[in-house]
Amino acid sequence: MNYSLRPFHLDELAALVDLMNRSYADFGTDSSVRPDHVKLWLDDPNYELHVMTNADGALIGSVSFSYEVEAGTAWGEFVIEPDCRRAAVIAALLAHAEARTLARAGEQSPLDVRFSVNRTAEDVIGVFQTRGYDYIRSSYRMQIALDAPIEAPIPDGIAIRPFDREQDARAAHATYELVFREHYGFSEEPFEDWERRVLHFPGDDQSLWLIAWEGDQMVGFSFSRALVSRPNAAWVGNLGVLKTHRKRGIGEALLKCSFQLFQKRGCTWAGLGVDASNATGALQLYERAGMSVYLEFVNYRKGLRP
Repeated sequence: MNYSLRPFHLDELAALVDLMNRSYADFGTDSSVRPDHVKLWLDDPNYELHVMTNADGALIGSVSFSYEVEAGTAWGEFVIEPDCRRAAVIAALLAHAEARTLARAGEQSPLDVRFSVNRTAEDVIGVFQTRGYDYIRSSYRMQIALDAPIEAPIPDGIAIRPFDREQDARAAHATYELVFREHYGFSEEPFEDWERRVLHFPGDDQSLWLIAWEGDQMVGFSFSRALVSRPNAAWVGNLGVLKTHRKRGIGEALLKCSFQLFQKRGCTWAGLGVDASNATGALQLYERAGMSVYLEFVNYRKGLRP
């Protein structure tokens, strides 16, 4: 197959979004991308997006990455037209991401690039291994049917209230940074970048966000959204509790209060993602709340410089 790789042009946006969503479906995920999502990603100066075209100029794939300068890590993603999903195409996309990461990083060391894929994509995993990628960890997507009443006991001294964007935004960002500081892959993010990436994410509002308070201290949060990819469904994007306040039932209360809120909005399904090696007990919390794993993503890393 003849193909070429080059930077993405904005006039290809509609075709790229269609390609992305076909590729996600082919890989067995329920993700969904909209044009304004891609535009938001392109606003990030550390994000690069390149497309693959065939001899006729039609889009058959893309590869992108977000480069974290301080960590020396590029977090990559590629998509492929289902009819073109073959080892040579996958390898070409990975090779391009590796070369662009090296060019972007200059002389920085150490340096690596990372990708994740559905555990069932054995063809992709085979190419990872052939190209010298090492498995590092897994993450799960979990789900629950919201078809029964949900009890949500709240610990003594804790209040769970809706997020107030005008009053709570900076405290929510600061709490988010504290909660996830110890998590795999964390890197600090200024408020302005978090605001652009999270608060202004296209199509989202914060009416599904809940905050846990102890007095006037924000101690936990549940940042959720309605899912574009399926009707009557909601997604818990981030849920966390300050380390000083864990093991008191606050996380479970936030999760179950979120489920109750979803039900009030007419949702019949909820999902979330979790690091399979999470050290805070999040996986066990979600299982106690009645959630189960329905997808596993495997994460692979290739060191480009020692």
